[in-house]
Amino acid sequence: MKQHVFKPRRKLAGKPFVAREYSGRYRLAGDQRDTQVALKVTDKQVARAKLAEIVLQKEKERQGLAAPARQTETAAMALTDVIREWLGDLRAKGTGSHHVSLMEKRLGVLIRGCDWQRVRDIRPDSFIQWRSSQCSNKAAKTLNDYLGAVRALLNWLVRTGRLPANPLAGVQDVETRGREVRNRRAFGHDEFLRLLSVSGPVRSVVYATAYYTGLRRSELASLTWGDFNLAADIPTFTIHAKHAKNRTTVTLPLHPHLKEMLLEHHKACGSPATSENAFAVPQRLYAFHQDLKAAGIAKQDASGRILDFHSLRHSCATRLASLDVPLPVSMRLMRHSDPKLTAKAYVDAAAIPMAQFVAKLPGMRDEQRSLIHSPESDVSGQRPAHAVALPLLSPDSEASLVELLRRTLSQLGERGQKVGPVGFEPTTKGL
Repeated sequence: MKQHVFKPRRKLAGKPFVAREYSGRYRLAGDQRDTQVALKVTDKQVARAKLAEIVLQKEKERQGLAAPARQTETAAMALTDVIREWLGDLRAKGTGSHHVSLMEKRLGVLIRGCDWQRVRDIRPDSFIQWRSSQCSNKAAKTLNDYLGAVRALLNWLVRTGRLPANPLAGVQDVETRGREVRNRRAFGHDEFLRLLSVSGPVRSVVYATAYYTGLRRSELASLTWGDFNLAADIPTFTIHAKHAKNRTTVTLPLHPHLKEMLLEHHKACGSPATSENAFAVPQRLYAFHQDLKAAGIAKQDASGRILDFHSLRHSCATRLASLDVPLPVSMRLMRHSDPKLTAKAYVDAAAIPMAQFVAKLPGMRDEQRSLIHSPESDVSGQRPAHAVALPLLSPDSEASLVELLRRTLSQLGERGQKVGPVGFEPTTKGL
């Protein structure tokens, strides 16, 4: 091992220049090259002492006697500063502003509720105590969202080498089944048609597009007329990555009736340019709720399930499942990467016509009936033997038949027991 301090030298405008502050260089046992660090002090003795501390810390880290200095520094940092860095990294990676603001809000609630000041204050017991106190006024899914937010922050610190492990990795999610606050249901097709009949031309085209494409409200608001290809034999629309939740650009087909509706809407709008927005999507849902009331559709059913604008997306997934559309196709149309989302979260099981699928099972009145139910079968299910009428034989044929019977009788055992044919069961005679 070697270590020494020095003042870096370089040339400026062709003249030698010596730095005022010291740097250090060291090589530990097993290293292939030197490591240089800036000590940022002007006194040589202080620089040597500081370098010695750095080398000692590195040796302890290699022996497993101390945590890396970066992790120790992070644990002592103010949590608000770490959160600010993480949110900045999310924005730099292109995460949507809505998601970033949700993370900031949820972590702010946890900082105050759990009394977390520094990163080292994040412990499972403090979070569990806070979560227990919130069970009466927050939904189970909401509590899991808070846990997901702080987990995402801690996982980021682990990935960047600033924490050795996630301290909340062992905390389990709250069970959400049976505790849903916003339990949606899908529109019945007759309900959807009634909704269109009372909503007027401006809102009805928005509802119809959401129903047949499964687009979210923000995605609908981002569509321009240039995103539609209504002149093709198979009409399509394109949702761009910057507006899609999954950050993927995709082009999907349109229903023929929706194509006709969009053409009429385009004409009614005065044939606007391709760069103009296609829909006037309401920012607030007051008009939507008024349309539900006018159509005679209850916002909440007897089971407590609700209808909201996002139910139109659920209706799209449910209709696809009802038509027995293959799951990969439904996933593509819904733009899901997880089949569980398509098959479970977005499909209203109560709206699936199960009786129709059960009726497709094979019946018991088939043309070719089983032996058990055949009128020719006896009580045991066996067909009774029938006498077979043989045609009259010529002398030569009769002689051939006699020879065949002789060979058959020769295969009988001494007591009249027939020996099984070779190749099916081994003979036991003579053993």
